[in-house]
Amino acid sequence: KDRPHPVIDPVRPMIDAWLEEDRKVHRKQRHTATRIWNRLREEYGFGGGVRAVRKYVASRKAGKAEVYMPLVFGPGEEAQVDWGEGTVIDGSGARTVQLFCMRVCHSRAPFVRAYETAEKECFLDGHVRAFEYFGGVPHRIAYDNLKCAVVLVGKGQDRTLTQRFLELKSHYLFETRFCNRAKGNEKGQVENLVKEAQREYLTPIPRVRDLAELNGKLEADCAASLSKPVRRYGELKRERLEAERAAMLPLPATRFEAC
Repeated sequence: KDRPHPVIDPVRPMIDAWLEEDRKVHRKQRHTATRIWNRLREEYGFGGGVRAVRKYVASRKAGKAEVYMPLVFGPGEEAQVDWGEGTVIDGSGARTVQLFCMRVCHSRAPFVRAYETAEKECFLDGHVRAFEYFGGVPHRIAYDNLKCAVVLVGKGQDRTLTQRFLELKSHYLFETRFCNRAKGNEKGQVENLVKEAQREYLTPIPRVRDLAELNGKLEADCAASLSKPVRRYGELKRERLEAERAAMLPLPATRFEAC
């Protein structure tokens, strides 16, 4: 796992975006580390030294940081998605349910919903309901290379996506960030949410009539968690979620048909 780099971490997304854009232009018109440093100072008020920028750019070009792992997120900038499993007890006894988990990263606000399976229609429905719950759409969402979203994994961020996932992206207009293979720590916030859902929301094992009752409980648990502070900043998740909502993409006029 990358160590924190407090000087570079806030500007990693900008550096990575410029380096990604450079892949599409003539080699002689690509950014040098010094040019990146100057742009950061001029456009973002960056106060760090050129040496730190050179070191990070060199690590990127050497392939040591194919996917950045942001530690600081602006409001509405990113959400992270993953699946987990949980056990519940209903009329038929103990059984396993699939948990769709999304966390918006600035506020750490969670969304968890249970499904019978982790198939494509449930994956799509989870997004639709999460966006409606949060009241907007994050600008970017991070994923593992889930079969519901990815047909083929290429180099870097190159992915061939499933048709329905492309349609979901086009409907809500969010961007994507995919983790390297076997690098779930590159979306650590939602990894922690999966554990939180299992250890807190589903412990002790809930006794419910059906999935509707379970999902009512999970939504109440997620709402209750908004009263907790975000440790690093001393603000409540609820307060930071308001800033997220103001910065998110608006919900479209029509609901995506998750089928």
